[in-house]
Amino acid sequence: MNRPLQYLLIGLTALIAGEVRVPGLLADVRVLRDRWGVPHIYASSTGDLFMAQGYVHAQERMWQMEVWRHISAGRLSELFGAGSLDTDRFIRTLGWRGAAERDLAAAGTAARTALDAYAEGVNAWLDANRDQLGLAFVVTGADPEPYNDDPFALPRGTNMADSARDPTMDPATLYREEIYTDR
Repeated sequence: MNRPLQYLLIGLTALIAGEVRVPGLLADVRVLRDRWGVPHIYASSTGDLFMAQGYVHAQERMWQMEVWRHISAGRLSELFGAGSLDTDRFIRTLGWRGAAERDLAAAGTAARTALDAYAEGVNAWLDANRDQLGLAFVVTGADPEPYNDDPFALPRGTNMADSARDPTMDPATLYREEIYTDR
């Protein structure tokens, strides 16, 4: 398959060999994939680890991340049209935005630092690959917004790490622990 057609049909595939320069990393980070293609990230700092996780996550799951971001915010109709308005109204009625904003505001310094580094990694991938997002983005016209203080983007994006072997390195765990320790 020729490269332009590949990008149109499936988007940029995850880099499994080679080197990528990612602005913002403080030191070298290694991403090794096991025989199933699962990435294992090794970094010398927590910030670089979470930034690399955001980059790898975006590289492999940008469309899924974008759809979940829209579902969680009650904005699915922006992607799929008027047929999704009832779903959007339902989600907004549940008050997910307010709950997500409260949770994000309650995040402690360590959790917020991890989430910010994760978002920086997602944004670095988006900046480098915006013209290669794939057919789903072309068909829907979706143009992912930067991952910054969007309460729906950050916590949802960290769910990929829920199965991490070391829970102390999982931003979702840090996030939950810091929010609920005083209750």
